[in-house]
Amino acid sequence: MIHQKNNHRMKTISYSHIGTRQNNEDSLGTITNAFVVCDGMGGHGNGEIASKFVVDEVLHLIEKKQLKITKETITELLETVQGNLNKKLNTQPELLKMGTTFTGVFFAKESVFIAHIGDSRVYVVRPSEQKIWHTWDHSLVGGLMQSGEITREKGRLHPMSHRISKAITANDKNKTVKAAIVQFNSIKKGDLFFLCSDGVNEAWKEHKLMALLCNTDLTSKEKLKKIETQCAQESRDNNTAILLEIEAANVIDNGRKNDEVGWISLHDFNLDYNVHLENIKREAEEDEVMLEPEEVNGTIKVREIAVFTTRNFIVALIILVIVAALVIIC
Repeated sequence: MIHQKNNHRMKTISYSHIGTRQNNEDSLGTITNAFVVCDGMGGHGNGEIASKFVVDEVLHLIEKKQLKITKETITELLETVQGNLNKKLNTQPELLKMGTTFTGVFFAKESVFIAHIGDSRVYVVRPSEQKIWHTWDHSLVGGLMQSGEITREKGRLHPMSHRISKAITANDKNKTVKAAIVQFNSIKKGDLFFLCSDGVNEAWKEHKLMALLCNTDLTSKEKLKKIETQCAQESRDNNTAILLEIEAANVIDNGRKNDEVGWISLHDFNLDYNVHLENIKREAEEDEVMLEPEEVNGTIKVREIAVFTTRNFIVALIILVIVAALVIIC
């Protein structure tokens, strides 16, 4: 169910859906100047406890301390929250290794800060210019996508896409992890901030999701409703999202450069998907069976011959090496 509220900063819409799981380990929370989505790590147990604790603690400490938002204070805040999470083990040792991802959008007077840990994402979308910025997953697959070694769609479907390299995890050594934090010095009317758990990405091809968010004919509420509907049909995982729309009173431009923000055009997302389709087609052509005519007793017949591809060669070479090794051993 979509929840909408307006504050003096911007329009805020959100939802959280269980998917086909037994329980919802996602958590979300909002206050006037901070918006957070966390995805509990069910494989480590008690993920829902970790995600809710981190969301509630982050927002509580911002309000309690009237925190001045900077990169440094966000870093210190997350270290404090992780320390407090670790302290829960003093009375509840069974919660050891409970964990969660983290995404947060924090508004200061002259800047916006985005912090993330893990594979929940934040997208900043400028529909008026059809361009997007987003966080990159802390994972091997995320790194391959960011470097361009694999396409976004190949990464989305990769069997190891959920194996993250960084997360907030309760431990008895009081270890903490640092978030990746990016500062935005300029935001315009109509810009969208979209925070989501990876259950959303399970249901949406990324170029399709970006096209929807860039659509200038739909309201933010209509966009999020379409996202929620498709996730309910296609995602097995918990899926949660917050969509923020910047209004005239929220515009920021402090005049400073923003070199750490690299925008990507919607066209580039479409090109990346087309490369994915071309790769699939090429791989299929390499594996297909060829037909070759053959004359038998004066009659032309067609026989099938397998194409010996590079991939076939590599497999054959590996088998040959294994056989040779066995012969030597014996």
